[in-house]
Parts: sequence; C-alpha cells; structure tokens
Amino acid sequence: MDQSTIVKPRTTYHSVLGFVIASLRGDKKIKQGVFAKKINMSSPSLSKMEKGTNTITYDTLLQIAKVCECPVSTIIHSTEELVESLENKGILVFLNEKEMQLQIEAEENSKDSSMIMPMSGKMLKSLILNTTAKAKAKQKK
Repeated sequence: MDQSTIVKPRTTYHSVLGFVIASLRGDKKIKQGVFAKKINMSSPSLSKMEKGTNTITYDTLLQIAKVCECPVSTIIHSTEELVESLENKGILVFLNEKEMQLQIEAEENSKDSSMIMPMSGKMLKSLILNTTAKAKAKQKK
C-alpha cells in the first residue's frame, strides 16, 4: 500500500444489529446464557449473532423482541439509526460479509487507490457507544 492509498473502515449491518441486540440484553441485565435459553438458542450461537457473524431469522428477532419487551420495529429502527450514523462518519456498512468481500475484491482489481479496512468488534463498539452518547446528550439539550 502506497502513501496515496485511502483506507475505508467498514462493518456489516449484521454487526450493527448484533450490537443493538447485545445492548438491549444488557439494558435488561440478562446474562448471555439465560438470554440464549429464553430465545431457544445456544450461548455460542447468541455470541456469534451479537458479533454479527451469524445471521438472524425473523423468528429469532420476534423472540428477542418478546424477551426484551419491545417491538421488532424498535430493534430495526435502532439499527437503522446506528447504520446511518456510521455511514455519516464515513464508515462503509455492508449488508453482510459476502457483499463486503465482493467489494474488497472489486477494489483490489481496480485502479482505485482506496482500500476497505475491517473494523474490529472493539472498534465498532467504541464508535457506536461514542455515537449513542452524543445522540443522548443532544436529546437532553
């Protein structure tokens, strides 16, 4: 990579959705193992879902909403708001890993001097927490 290369941080919609679900679970103070049982899922599967590496079925989303005592639309809306906020910060948000990989391959094969950089889970969490804190501060004003 030469000095003129532009690095574009990226994540997936699944990762953001997983973060929202983990946050809802945390807000309810439900441990991961207990939550997993309540939604008929193994703890490792829930962990992968919260990290964005496993997809979420609509049935699972319904169960999550029921346990968290909120409508599915709240989960989706929260996810959409975070995705929009990340995109406004210049972070590319792909639907899934496959879509992201196709884009990476396309950019590697082009003469474009930009690269897509994966965001670690910690980086994504830090950025989202910072974004939500700023949004809450604005609402209080």
